[in-house]
Amino acid sequence: QIKAMKTVAGTLRLDLNQYQELASFSQFGSDLDQATQQSLNRGERLTAMLKQNEREPIPVEEQVAVIFAAANGYLDDVDTTDVPDWENQYRDYLRDSHGEILQSIRDEQQVSDETRSSLEEATERFNENYEPQTSSLVDASANGSSQEDSHDDAGS
Repeated sequence: QIKAMKTVAGTLRLDLNQYQELASFSQFGSDLDQATQQSLNRGERLTAMLKQNEREPIPVEEQVAVIFAAANGYLDDVDTTDVPDWENQYRDYLRDSHGEILQSIRDEQQVSDETRSSLEEATERFNENYEPQTSSLVDASANGSSQEDSHDDAGS
């Protein structure tokens, strides 16, 4: 594991363990204070962010950027169901508009103070303009069933 990953994921295991404990505990009580609710929300997003599609490797520098964003609360206001969409758009944004940040992580294999600052600014700017696209995914899956039907007709 490169140093950059160790740096940004430093507290990730602890955060996820805390989330699992809080999630178990919260099943028995409905009165949660704001800090507990925030920890649960962040844990849900961290868990969603860590899911990776099979046979779709993500370059390590992009993984570092995404984990950095999640671990530093940049996904806290993103609906859990939108996390995969947020991640895809964020990675596209970094590749298209901030390739130098990814290049720095790739070359230096760490997150310098300068890179961290650039990553914070880029992530804040991205979040200001982020629009979830999940409704288009629902539409696409609905259209997929009609395509299957027409495909079956074509084969007859």
